[in-house]
Amino acid sequence: IYGDGQYAVVGAWGATSTNTNAGKAYVYAVASSGTWQLVQTITPVSTNTNSYFGTSVDISDDGSTILVGQNGLSKVVRYSRTGSGVSATWGTPVDTSFQMPYTALFGSTVKISGDASTYVAASSTNTTGPGVWVWDTFGDTTQLDMPSVTGTTQTSYSGYGASIAISRDGSVGYRDWE
Repeated sequence: IYGDGQYAVVGAWGATSTNTNAGKAYVYAVASSGTWQLVQTITPVSTNTNSYFGTSVDISDDGSTILVGQNGLSKVVRYSRTGSGVSATWGTPVDTSFQMPYTALFGSTVKISGDASTYVAASSTNTTGPGVWVWDTFGDTTQLDMPSVTGTTQTSYSGYGASIAISRDGSVGYRDWE
């Protein structure tokens, strides 16, 4: 749910589109009556079987940006809002460059800073162990902020990165150290 409580996003990784477990994300807004109203169903660009779009979701404090994890494809997708209230939509993905090797389960956990300037995503497994990745946004450019942070004594499936957090301004994140 975002900062002032006007929007909420819900992931449904097991939802079926054209293939089993392709996944979806549902966006709700508070209507003038004070009730929650479904305003958009986001379906993945890649609807492969078991791609698990919606494994994790997050929304920025101002509701302008949504991140959706798709860990079956080891991907995180970012969407930007146009419009407001029950007329708001989150259109074509801004970018889909947050992708890791398929074996990484990348996108199992995603977080976005309140001001939508920083993104954090985790992988619970990887060939070199689990890890956390951080991106910063500068205008229309998003870049990897630092090399991945791995659980140095953790092994795949240890749960490292299963829960991550980031500060509202994006300056501090992911304190899931051993």
